[in-house]
Amino acid sequence: MRFKGYIAIFLTFCTLAVTGCSSFERTAFQALTASKAIVDQAGKDYNAGTIPQTAAIKAVIETARNAQDTAADSLKEYHALAKAKTTGQPLVDAQNKVVAALTNLKQIVTDIKKFDTGAQKLPDPVLP
Repeated sequence: MRFKGYIAIFLTFCTLAVTGCSSFERTAFQALTASKAIVDQAGKDYNAGTIPQTAAIKAVIETARNAQDTAADSLKEYHALAKAKTTGQPLVDAQNKVVAALTNLKQIVTDIKKFDTGAQKLPDPVLP
């Protein structure tokens, strides 16, 4: 399942009970949303030919999409633990996993912005 499916699942979790999402989860979700806009813009620009259509650029965009999936999976796991009222090291480990995945994704998004002027106009993701 690509990132869109995870967004739908996460939104469902959060909208069912506004208090069901922590500040960390909201910030992480906002970072995912911001990065998705940048990656989607790069994909559109690549397909339109407004950025070079090289194998290297295509690989960066695909790597970003995979990193989004990883970050979304991590956030989903964290949310499940938080919803189950898990505390202690398992929750800390899950949160650290989300932060690591988002940090990786942010670096890839920064790389995309170096070659895509359309993506440069979009806001950078803010990490939790």
